[in-house]
Amino acid sequence: MRKNLFVLLAAALLVVTGCKKDDNTAGNDNGAKMTFTATIDNGGSKTTIDDHDMKWAKGDVININGKDFTADEAGPSTTFTGDEVGKKDGKYMAYYLVTMGEGGSLSLPAFQTYAGVNLADVNPMYAESENLTLTFHNICALIKLDLKGTGSVKTITASANQPLKGTFEILTNQDGGYYAHATSTADADKSVILNCGSEELNGTNAKTFYIALPQGEYTGLKFTLSDGTYTYPIEISGNKELTAGIMYEKEVTGVEFVPTKPEGAFPGLFTVGVDGDGNPRKVYFSKGNLYWNGDSFEIEANQYNYATSWNTNYVTHFYWSSDAAEAYGESNSDITGTGSDVFFTNITGFVANNESGWYTLSQSEWYYLLRSRTNANSLKSYYLSSAIKIENINYKGIFIYPDGYNGNAVGGEGVATWAAINEAGIVFLPYAGRRFVNLQGVVSFSTSDTFEYWSSTPNGAANAYYLYMNQNTPVVSSQRYNGSPVRLVYSAN
Repeated sequence: MRKNLFVLLAAALLVVTGCKKDDNTAGNDNGAKMTFTATIDNGGSKTTIDDHDMKWAKGDVININGKDFTADEAGPSTTFTGDEVGKKDGKYMAYYLVTMGEGGSLSLPAFQTYAGVNLADVNPMYAESENLTLTFHNICALIKLDLKGTGSVKTITASANQPLKGTFEILTNQDGGYYAHATSTADADKSVILNCGSEELNGTNAKTFYIALPQGEYTGLKFTLSDGTYTYPIEISGNKELTAGIMYEKEVTGVEFVPTKPEGAFPGLFTVGVDGDGNPRKVYFSKGNLYWNGDSFEIEANQYNYATSWNTNYVTHFYWSSDAAEAYGESNSDITGTGSDVFFTNITGFVANNESGWYTLSQSEWYYLLRSRTNANSLKSYYLSSAIKIENINYKGIFIYPDGYNGNAVGGEGVATWAAINEAGIVFLPYAGRRFVNLQGVVSFSTSDTFEYWSSTPNGAANAYYLYMNQNTPVVSSQRYNGSPVRLVYSAN
């Protein structure tokens, strides 16, 4: 039965059999040694995860007042030996997994590591004592995600309304345990990533993933699974109060990695580049060109729609500017920008279709789409059309085919209806002309035979790159004061 809410599973959460040795192991010198006895608080009961007792593993490392100590044997209680260390403020303060800072502060890591039921690189603990006996407590809550579906899980990103990594302090709770508390919420990083390698979901049996989160009351808690190309979001509705030392379970069935498509986009996917790991970067195209209706940016209902005259309440050709008001203004005076400017990507005052996330392809992305992706030079990827007839009107334009398209070429023949073109996710960019302002301040339009679409890449303070109707050199530079059409995309990764 699918669980829609977190379920409290345990009153205290400890470390699992086979804990992996921390990477911060320091070799002991020939000086005096000390031995501490360390136990893990289990709330007075025997607690297991997947039939594995929670206990230390031989070789585990803890940090006591700045020095590393190594577990001599495995077990729920064992001895840790290291170089002699003195007390701080009359105490021995010990950390497992996290790096100790001055004044009892700590740093929760930006990345956690999946290792099955082994929580060595996930679950931080803390202990303090005036003698050589240490009792460790979990300082975070642990989330147990049981995932059932298909695909390969590479990362799980947790995001919320409060800090999840960075500088924290240790505070004492009412039960005598400890918990991690953010020292500041200003500019806090509110996400943390669990690296999972490439764990396969087999569609039959659930696979368990653990991720540690600080204690607190959460709103907007969300987990985003990624297979390296696509994502799968898991949103937790309502408020969730997480307590350190407690494990919470979320069971999710039907996991399938598919790209998130916004309302104003076609279904076709287009590769526009690769990331640093060689994975393809894919986008959706909007269903039509961008326009300004006098109050907001919207997306045309049809791919072939564009204006043929100047109208302040229906602007379809935009000047290249880092400010939205300049872009749809009657003229463009924004020629003081730099090479770091952007256009309809992070442009000031820009949201399309009441949705954020839309952006304009860069110079390199346009080029990759039309010249570098698989089969980019074939007819099925880039097709020049003399005209396509829609409601007895001929529209000249360019068709760009989605990745893997194996249907007919479109235009005057082939796909019979415009609806079929849209359903196939084929992009049509009409010859929409351009607008400019002459020396007398009069706004004019060129003929519809002019083909140019802006990129987001500037070329100095007065120029920028745009898509041009040339298969060999598809992206060239032009003056920013020319008003050109804009076709937006949305990332599918």
